[in-house]
Amino acid sequence: MNATLESLYVPEPVASQLSSHLADAKSLHDWLIGLPQVQPLDLGRTLYDALFTLNRSKLDRDFRLQALEQFQTKIDIHLPALERLYHGVAVPQRERAEQAWHLARDLLLELICACKLVLREESSRRFVFGQRNAAGLLLRLLQLSQRVLMLCYGNYYPVPERVWLEVHLLFRHAWEQKMLDEVPEGASVSIQQLYKQILLLGLSDPHSLLPGEIQKVQEWLHKLANYATLQAVSQLADPAGFFLIQLDRDVPPQFMGHRPMQLDGRHAILLNTFEVVRRLHKELVPLEKVAASSSHFQKATHHIDLLRRLIRAWGITPQRLFNRMRNNASVLLVCGLWSAHQLLQRERLQAEDVGALELEPAQLETDVPTAEAGDEVVRVVPPVSPEVHLSRWQVINVSPGGYALQLETAQPESITVGSVVLIRSEHVDRWNVAVVRWVRQGRLLDIGLQLLAPFAEAVRVRRKENDQVEHYEPALLLPSVPEMKQPASLIAPAGQFAPLREFDVMRMTDEVSIRAIRRMDHGMNVDQFEFITPAQLEALLEMPAAQASSF
Repeated sequence: MNATLESLYVPEPVASQLSSHLADAKSLHDWLIGLPQVQPLDLGRTLYDALFTLNRSKLDRDFRLQALEQFQTKIDIHLPALERLYHGVAVPQRERAEQAWHLARDLLLELICACKLVLREESSRRFVFGQRNAAGLLLRLLQLSQRVLMLCYGNYYPVPERVWLEVHLLFRHAWEQKMLDEVPEGASVSIQQLYKQILLLGLSDPHSLLPGEIQKVQEWLHKLANYATLQAVSQLADPAGFFLIQLDRDVPPQFMGHRPMQLDGRHAILLNTFEVVRRLHKELVPLEKVAASSSHFQKATHHIDLLRRLIRAWGITPQRLFNRMRNNASVLLVCGLWSAHQLLQRERLQAEDVGALELEPAQLETDVPTAEAGDEVVRVVPPVSPEVHLSRWQVINVSPGGYALQLETAQPESITVGSVVLIRSEHVDRWNVAVVRWVRQGRLLDIGLQLLAPFAEAVRVRRKENDQVEHYEPALLLPSVPEMKQPASLIAPAGQFAPLREFDVMRMTDEVSIRAIRRMDHGMNVDQFEFITPAQLEALLEMPAAQASSF
């Protein structure tokens, strides 16, 4: 047997007497057909137990291959029923949804195990097992591994051990056997094309995707992944812009940066994504034209946001070079625009003196608020409404623009990528505003936050359109941050923003008007956008054209 295939993990066989329904192909077929359509979790456990047993038993080669085909057909039919239990469920998942997700993952992992056993056994039959059959099994293993990755990334769970290592081992075996460009019967992609899709999936910053975006990423992978190129490390002249694939390690590709590295050509290859990124840039042009139409603005801008994030993920991003350091501080977190608005509004109403950061209504009309170093506020610790859910987290990493947190106690009701949160330590008086950029579920829940502003004001906003005035909705007014070259902005419910749309902003009992000019970010159910006031707009219109263009 090939040495690379011997590196694939398979369980040791256990001597045991198989049940009658698992004794041969016909009995297994009749049993699978006759399984009652009970609760999805019960049926899933029954299938898992049977496949788990067969994968650890000594079987006839032909029976093992037939069992693989029969179980994959049955499991593929059953997985959508499990998916309905966990799909779209907020993080952290409730017990039933979590059980369904783990069962779906374990069924796929056992299918992978069964497929590896068939591949190893059949590959030893050199004169019976053809190369095309071997390529078909390799492609099936990569497809199952891709499904495991999609399942984990789409639900913010960590990838199981050895999945990435064995993806690399399968590619290496196909490379050694000159099967990279084989397209097995009934398949639409070659082994090399599918491997590139898997590599780019791992590089898409998947734990930072909004719920449901992983499927859109997969659509782009089908369309563009083949434009990525694999090359030997000996062809590397400059490491900038390349991704390193370590074939002997259980890790996805890694950005190389600009640092020269000592690379072992036996266990490493390079991924060049330049053409993929170039084509993504070309895809942006028609989408931006569609976005100019008000009827398609929201849908088009969602696609544009995703493409820009993929360009950053698959291109050269300085953020990857940030070093992080440990920090064990304990912090409080409030998740969601509504909860953040309620908490900030209550603190403002109950505070006797809000000190230097009080934002007078006139400031919004004449000068937007600004956060400056040395600002202080009077400590306000009012009772929190039962509807506002506080959770406690531990800071596990700090970077220049945010934090990585790990849940300690009091699970949040739900938290997703793109959620707006308020965060502060127990000994600091001010709530910082941040957005959730990635989520990872596991034994503990981890999240990554990007800081948006050092404080915010709870306001209410309504849009004025076609002489119709809508009802007020909660929003957050964020100050300008000169150090970050960040203008003042509003965080409002998703769907509010459109270029040059006019809004009324209610600050306590005072109402002022603003006009939206640029969307800065799109999150889960919220938009953050820059605005100008009527006074600023009037000043802009009076400027000479040259000055106005640089405003």
